[in-house]
Amino acid sequence: MKRFFITLVVSFGIVLIILVFQQGRSILDFADVFNTEKTYGYYVSNALAYVGIPMFFISLIMMTDANRALISMGFAIRSIIPRYRQKYSDYYEFQEKKRRDGGVGIFGISSFIISIAYIVLALMLGEMYPHP
Repeated sequence: MKRFFITLVVSFGIVLIILVFQQGRSILDFADVFNTEKTYGYYVSNALAYVGIPMFFISLIMMTDANRALISMGFAIRSIIPRYRQKYSDYYEFQEKKRRDGGVGIFGISSFIISIAYIVLALMLGEMYPHP
């Protein structure tokens, strides 16, 4: 549950950052979402789609146990940091520890649920607020 909320908060933060860059105004103007004369809902729909679609495909990779590539990428990054270099001497030891701990499978399920919600919400907002 902790990973679910962390994923939700981080992904929603990315959505808000995309909204700022798309529209060029404050992210706290949520009153404009319900104003049909403005196109704020269109921008929210786009931002949700920009985050939801890549997140969906990444979560599919994690859930189908194709995460070996992600584990190896994590080992490569950790081997650069001196603090972790002594902790894991070889890739096999690192990979076995990740598999025992569950790897990224649980993270994949929570990401999948959040990405589906983002995509559905983006489609609903896209229907309500078409392109101006």
